[in-house]
Amino acid sequence: MRFRGFLLLCALALPAVADEGMWLFNQFPKDQVKEKYGFEVSDQFLEKLRLASMRIGGGSGSFVSPDGLVFTNHHVASDCLSKVSSSRHDYVKDGFYAGTRQEELQCPDLEANVLVGMEDVTGQVKDAAETLQKRNAAIARIEKACADKTGGTCTVVKLFSGQRYDLYRYKKYTDLRLVFAPEFGIAFFGGDPDNFTYPRYDLDIAFLRAYENGQPAATPQYLKWSAEGVQDTALVFVSGNPGATSRLDTAAQLAFYRDTSLP
Repeated sequence: MRFRGFLLLCALALPAVADEGMWLFNQFPKDQVKEKYGFEVSDQFLEKLRLASMRIGGGSGSFVSPDGLVFTNHHVASDCLSKVSSSRHDYVKDGFYAGTRQEELQCPDLEANVLVGMEDVTGQVKDAAETLQKRNAAIARIEKACADKTGGTCTVVKLFSGQRYDLYRYKKYTDLRLVFAPEFGIAFFGGDPDNFTYPRYDLDIAFLRAYENGQPAATPQYLKWSAEGVQDTALVFVSGNPGATSRLDTAAQLAFYRDTSLP
């Protein structure tokens, strides 16, 4: 199943009794989670997590302070690091740290989008979807009406191979400034296999800050740092912006990955 620019929620229980799943914010299995783990996932919990999360530079990030501080991956900020570097300062190689707000460097061509609203528009799309052209025209009308009404960024997302269409409304941040990023050697230690499969030995992180009207953005919905960390048997939720899942892959495709592609 391929998705275009939406946030979803994952959950797994640690350690050895791992149980995981991937869900849309507006289709979260609250009853099943409560029955199995004794944890009540409220609408307020999901809303806070959604508003604290973002799509940024083709990846994922989250607000981690009330004044716009953003936590993300190093590779998400790598283009910014390259563009703000100079002949005197190679921030990709050596890393960067802003000791004060005034030292934070503005990232060219980088934006973050926070999902602030969702609406099921399946009926509106399918009623006009006799042909691909009519479906695309209906989607364009829905997106324009939303943008004209709210002033936000609106996108109709096709889900479940076209069985459902949701209208996603985003708040966009276009003034993002670099706060911290480690040197490339430790951020990408182990290369892609370690970075994406076993992200334990590298420091694939970066901190940015979102600004509005020249001031740090007010972001009351943010994820707080835990000094204690995650304990064994804890129930853990992760929000993110994946490019694709393998839910609809056939047995033959999975066998190909196992026997040919992955080795």
